[in-house]
Amino acid sequence: MLYTLTNELLTVTVSDYGAEVVSITRRDDGCEYIWQGDERFWTEHAPWLFPICSNLYQKKYTYEGKTYEMGLHGFARFSVFEAKQTSDTSVTFTLTDSEATRTVYPFAFSFNVTYTLKDNHLCETLTVTNCGDGMLPFSLGAHPGFAIPFGGKGAFEDYYLCFPEACYPDEIVLGDTLLNTGRKRAYPLDGARKLHLERRMFAIDGVFLDNVPHEVTLMSDTSERRVTLQYPDMPYLGMWSSSDPDCHLICVEPWYGLPSYENAVDDFATKNDMLRLLPHDAKTFDITLILE
Repeated sequence: MLYTLTNELLTVTVSDYGAEVVSITRRDDGCEYIWQGDERFWTEHAPWLFPICSNLYQKKYTYEGKTYEMGLHGFARFSVFEAKQTSDTSVTFTLTDSEATRTVYPFAFSFNVTYTLKDNHLCETLTVTNCGDGMLPFSLGAHPGFAIPFGGKGAFEDYYLCFPEACYPDEIVLGDTLLNTGRKRAYPLDGARKLHLERRMFAIDGVFLDNVPHEVTLMSDTSERRVTLQYPDMPYLGMWSSSDPDCHLICVEPWYGLPSYENAVDDFATKNDMLRLLPHDAKTFDITLILE
């Protein structure tokens, strides 16, 4: 089922399938910010990655002596959330553990996603609660896809990511299987602030960075339309697209989590870059999209 948030500036459409934003349009000129899907490249729009980000080695992990299997980015993006719309500008989605989730992830949890539209800001509040009596290990990531060029002005290569201050990021080096090698390397930016989009960046997969500010703007000098992402609780930022020149998609992805290391099945009690909640504890994450 689809839910609509609207104000004088924007119309936002969100699905209970994955609690995923499927459209953000301007009311004045109809500009669509969100990728609308294409079977040749990617059919999703802005999925949530939970309870893992990226892949596990052999798609397996262990916990307390048992082995489990879980696919890319976890199961939240393929789950139907319970929805409650409280106003024209706010809706909350909730996913809780079930018999199906416990076969791949043996933990009691609640995952809430609240969207609130304020002027030209879409505020996304994510809360993960440990509903069980043991430790809750999880990772969490955003995967919004943006349809560039915004408003049809310019080309893919005109766009860049601009950080609000100088920074000197490290790239997370992935291996041929797109798992974590444990290595990092410097990823210089233009003027220490700009990352220009190039098709060759996505010939194998994407680019994942550490040591960046918690805000970035996707923009072009050919268009007045832009999107700023603020993600104060996420330590990593990824970019993903296709190298095909016919693909007009860029995903800008704040993550708390990374792929498994190569050649080792992880134990979720010790896996790298996972959060762990004590029994009946909760953690909240805020991501804001500023749409200009």
